[in-house]
Amino acid sequence: MNGDYDSILMRLRRSAIAFLVVILTGTIGYKLIAEDTSWFDGLYMTFLTVTTIGFAEVINLEGNTLGRIFTIFIAISGIGILTFSFTNLAALVIETNLSEKYLTKQKILRIQKMKNHFIICGAGKVGINIADEMEKTKRNFVICDLNKKIIEDINDSFQFGEKIVGDCTDEDFLKQIGIDKAKGFFITTRDDHANIVICLTARQLKEDIRIVSHCQEAESVKKLKMVGADRVILPSFIGGLRMASEMVRPAVTSFLDEMLRDTNLNLRIEELLIPREYHKKRLEELPFKNLDHTLLLAIKEGDSWKFNPPKSHILTKGAALIFMTSPDELQKMQRMLDS
Repeated sequence: MNGDYDSILMRLRRSAIAFLVVILTGTIGYKLIAEDTSWFDGLYMTFLTVTTIGFAEVINLEGNTLGRIFTIFIAISGIGILTFSFTNLAALVIETNLSEKYLTKQKILRIQKMKNHFIICGAGKVGINIADEMEKTKRNFVICDLNKKIIEDINDSFQFGEKIVGDCTDEDFLKQIGIDKAKGFFITTRDDHANIVICLTARQLKEDIRIVSHCQEAESVKKLKMVGADRVILPSFIGGLRMASEMVRPAVTSFLDEMLRDTNLNLRIEELLIPREYHKKRLEELPFKNLDHTLLLAIKEGDSWKFNPPKSHILTKGAALIFMTSPDELQKMQRMLDS
């Protein structure tokens, strides 16, 4: 596709140069062939001839055989070049549309091969920050937005994600980007009403998907939870807590910031669900080995928490281990549990 597109552009550039050559040749030719002809008259005569407008001859060529032969040459050359140019221009428009459709189809095919991925609806600042976090923690994701320019402006360097233009209120679009196989669904548009509709649509398509939504107004929190959001994030509330933490526990916030910024370790607080075969076993029986950057912080069992659990702790059904770890070691632990 790209080769055809470049080829058409090259032909258009060449035809534009050829057209300018014909105009220049005609202007100079009429100036030399016809007596008392100004440069502008030569240019005007050439333009009328090439475009087949058909006004009366600006330059009197009656009895001037050479002048009329020259006019025939200019007409054939100019009309041929213009026809060639318009044909390629039409081809360029068609090729552009086909290229966009082809690229979109390829993206959809790649997305449909994903499973347990995350969908981000809304590519504003919040959506981009979520996408960056998914990328850093090596989680597959799709970020989408209705605004084509916003999507085009997103960096193309994602290794674990795809960006695509689409309407998240449209059931067919959500099916195209694999909501049936997705693990999580983020809603990050700046319109609370749109967020409510998107949340309702997503929940109807997949009842067990986890939905986390952003909202602008406090009164929208209850509505979003009513239509299926598992968690609703209010930026003003989160911002207030962060400012309070910066004031009363600056070392803690500094530690968390440094943990997120460290490109070598790339540490995160992560959770790992315990498979059924490890239920009723001791914590020390888990097959975790050679984890230099992993620290077990707590175990969540139902609604209860066990902080800094001993190795003899008996694991129960639905237990989730809370670690401070790196994305690589999180994947390593997951593979150990699955093997």
